[in-house]
Formats: sequence, structure tokens, C-alpha cells
Amino acid sequence: FFFSSRRRHTRLQGDWSSDVCSSDLSHHERDHALHMLEQICANFAWESDEAAAAAAVASHIKRFWTPLMRQTVCAAVASGEASPSPLATRVVALIG
Repeated sequence: FFFSSRRRHTRLQGDWSSDVCSSDLSHHERDHALHMLEQICANFAWESDEAAAAAAVASHIKRFWTPLMRQTVCAAVASGEASPSPLATRVVALIG
């Protein structure tokens, strides 16, 4: 018996792509980055001043996140694909 492959062959020999398209992966990565942003914001929520909290989160993200992660989050918020918390929205404005 032949078992069906979850991959499909494209026109170029040796060029295989899975049934999970790259856009699905980028949506997963985007959602993960947005979730991490919200978690970081929650950790800095103890700041009494929202501007200080936003600055602290933005500083953390600029130091530890890759440019691609920052761009992904900023693009998701700018396009309306994501609706983060007010603190996270403020952070995105600072890192964008």
C-alpha cells in the first residue's frame, strides 16, 4: 500500500512544501508574540504611571526581542489584526 504524503511536490524538483502554509506559521508566530507582549505588560502593570510602565516594557522589548518580532507585532496592531490592551498599544507606539 502507498500512504499519502502530507506534503505536495511543487514544480521544482526537490522543492517540497508542507500542507501548513507559511502564512499560517506567521500567524502563529504573530499570536505568540502578541501573547508575550501582553504577559510582559502584565508584569510591569504594578507601575503607578502607565507612561512609565509603557517605557519599561518598550525598553525590555527593544533589548530582548528580535527586530522581526517587533515588526510583526507593530504590523498586526497597525493593520487592525490585533487589538491589544491599552498598555500594549502604548508600547507598540513606542517600539514602532
